[in-house]
Amino acid sequence: MTVTPEPHRGRIPELDGIRGLAILLVLVWHYLLCEVGAPPALFRFLNQTWSGVNLFFVLSGFLIGGILLDHREAPNYYRVFYIRRVCRILPIYLVWLLLFYILRGPVSRLPLGTAAGWLFADPLPFWSYATLTQNFLQGKYGVWGPNWLAVTWSLAVEEQFYLLLPLIVRLMSPRRLPILLAPFILMAPVFRFLFFDPKMAVDPSYVLLICKADALLLGVFCAWLVRRDGAAERIRAKTPLLRILLLSCGGFVCLAAYVPETATIRALNDSLLAIGYAALILLALYTPRSPIARMTRVRWLRALGLIAYGTYLIHQTVIGLAFGAVRGHWPYITGAGDLLVILGALAITIVAATVSWRWFEKPIVDFGRRWRYADPAAVE
Repeated sequence: MTVTPEPHRGRIPELDGIRGLAILLVLVWHYLLCEVGAPPALFRFLNQTWSGVNLFFVLSGFLIGGILLDHREAPNYYRVFYIRRVCRILPIYLVWLLLFYILRGPVSRLPLGTAAGWLFADPLPFWSYATLTQNFLQGKYGVWGPNWLAVTWSLAVEEQFYLLLPLIVRLMSPRRLPILLAPFILMAPVFRFLFFDPKMAVDPSYVLLICKADALLLGVFCAWLVRRDGAAERIRAKTPLLRILLLSCGGFVCLAAYVPETATIRALNDSLLAIGYAALILLALYTPRSPIARMTRVRWLRALGLIAYGTYLIHQTVIGLAFGAVRGHWPYITGAGDLLVILGALAITIVAATVSWRWFEKPIVDFGRRWRYADPAAVE
């Protein structure tokens, strides 16, 4: 999952909707597909809902890249960027991390059955979570760690991306930026092929920054593209191609769910997802009357996008506690009653994430926005 900022010109409804779509895919994956295990053959394509996190990465590259490109000449470029990122990401993450270590002992002694181990057992070293480098250990040892914190690997990928991209955008001429991005976009599937290891519970090709570079950097490329002179007209002229890319890449990814995963499929799958999701973003922004754009403007999807970060961070913990308290085991579906537990966990997650956004996250984000990028001309 990615944490994404608002565009500097104000909220763009379609991007909130895309963020909502991304977290919806993650929820379907973790709240339904993972609990079912093996869906009926007709619905096996739903196994690809795990890719909601890849949509977050593309969207993050698009938004972060756009902000950096717009303000690359600002004299306070680095300071404002990192202050705003810290205010958006770290407060709720650090609270969630501390809650894990504070509650790990007391909660694990409650009658939660196997859910207690599912939530708390075998954490990675504290320093890895505190420095957002847990994805390296997850890839090295092939373990997720406790499910309370397992999803934070994507935050680690994002933070490592934030350390590199501002420097690249600042030092590289915008005209030459695609030349620098292209090799890393092309290298990502190569590294996925090399790191693919189906014997490990956590495939290193899934959790390392270099293996997600195509998703993040294709988002940056789209941000660069839409800022070229005459970009809107050129993109609208290419909408048939964008639709073909979205449908063909999506079709391949769905078909790949019906065959055994190999290193080649693993390498190509993420790249096709990145291309398809990049096309989705451009279509949503530049074809306002299309079904895609209308879908991203649906109110409830946009509302879900607003609370996506908190939802992503807590949703596994909530479902683990719900199944432990009601069923006495870690989350899996054995009957219709378990579906009610899932619906209850979903409702609690949405309410808790909404409360967190409104009264905890948003005030801190608004505080971060007090720092503004300076006008280079004014400074001169």
